Amino acid sequence: MEKKDEKILSLKEKDLQELIKATIEEAKANLKSEYPEPVIKGNEDWKTKMATSLRDLQDGKIKAISTGASSFGAIIPEEWVTQIFHLAPDYGAALKAGMRQVPIAEVVNFARSGGTTVSIYWTDENASITESSPTLTATQVNRLTASALVKLSRQTLKYANQNTITYLMELVAEGLAGEIDNEVFNGDGTHFTGILNASGVNTVYLGGSSTSGKVSFDDVMDVSTGYDALIDATHAVKSSALANAGWFMSNEVLGYFEKMKDNYGRPVFDAGKKTLINYPVYITDKLPTSASSAANTAFIVFGAMKWVGFAAENMEMALSDQAGDAFQYNQTWLRITQDMAIAVAQPAAFVQIKTAAS
Repeated sequence: MEKKDEKILSLKEKDLQELIKATIEEAKANLKSEYPEPVIKGNEDWKTKMATSLRDLQDGKIKAISTGASSFGAIIPEEWVTQIFHLAPDYGAALKAGMRQVPIAEVVNFARSGGTTVSIYWTDENASITESSPTLTATQVNRLTASALVKLSRQTLKYANQNTITYLMELVAEGLAGEIDNEVFNGDGTHFTGILNASGVNTVYLGGSSTSGKVSFDDVMDVSTGYDALIDATHAVKSSALANAGWFMSNEVLGYFEKMKDNYGRPVFDAGKKTLINYPVYITDKLPTSASSAANTAFIVFGAMKWVGFAAENMEMALSDQAGDAFQYNQTWLRITQDMAIAVAQPAAFVQIKTAAS
């Protein structure tokens, strides 16, 4: 037996426990240094500092707060911006479902496969390997700047604390995630082109055709048409998209599916797994509710969100009580800007379920 083992055996039980504990703590420290955790809850001193800066702004001790220039008087902590993007997936279906993120640029290139994929060959030992020439194309999109201007009252800032900072973060995250969802699903090309308007996205019509006469939301919930449309949708996307696919719909529409039963009286929604026909469901306020019942309307999207490309640059934020008429109305304005680009990189990975046109 090695001397090290003999030494361990000679230790008292208490000493041995301390040695094991120290070894575990050292392993944890090494793991954290190699894979640092994102700042989410941890130390919240920065919230206190930011709340203090807000009160100082209200009291006139500083003129503004910004993420960039310290000459304004105070800096918005980096944690503020970081945590907004940690919170955003709680409010947005597209971010939660895992859009493919790429680096931002003036013109963003979102790679997509063409008509030819990678070919695999069986090769004998010492034999030449046949080359494969997959076709790769790129969807080019110009980055655009999303902006928001939030007016805060004197009372909000006068009593600012950590709860105030958390509330502001949630408001910004909700607004940002909502607008991303809006462009991902409904973008009409004015800014970006979303799934419902992208060329190449498949369509499943209620009743099997655009002239089936199934033109209202009630037909979506009719098991003889709605359930069949769900099944058809899962077979209307490229097979490689199924592994990461999910359903996208409004919360109200999901409520109808939670009560729907198939032709054998079985619920189509699995309340335990939160799945619809074995695929996860993501809710968004940017897809229609039953109030939008009309012909040729897409209520549901099915597909793999990883085939939507998303690029974003660090968010910039500034607070000022000198901008616009803020001084006149005793307000402070929060300005938020975010450079982004969005593109449906693989339309065949998606299908929309629509009411018939006639």
